[in-house]
Amino acid sequence: MSNVTRLYSEPNIQFFVAQGPMNDSPQLYNCLQAAITQHTAAGGLASFLDMRGAPTDGCGGHPGIQGHQVMADMAQPQIAKVMGW
Repeated sequence: MSNVTRLYSEPNIQFFVAQGPMNDSPQLYNCLQAAITQHTAAGGLASFLDMRGAPTDGCGGHPGIQGHQVMADMAQPQIAKVMGW
């Protein structure tokens, strides 16, 4: 996040740090939360995007058509809240 912010000389980029549905481990959650905390402490904008629980109905444990629809339905209100839509 800090590299992208610096590369584009844009300190107000809103990042969404997503987890799930393929890995919903508490260890990953803690790492993502730490990255968000570090970025926001440095003055950046970052929010957690919870995608855990969407179906992995596709090939090899990936989301398929239904999973992607559920992910879109999950993401929209979370993003809208942060963005003020």
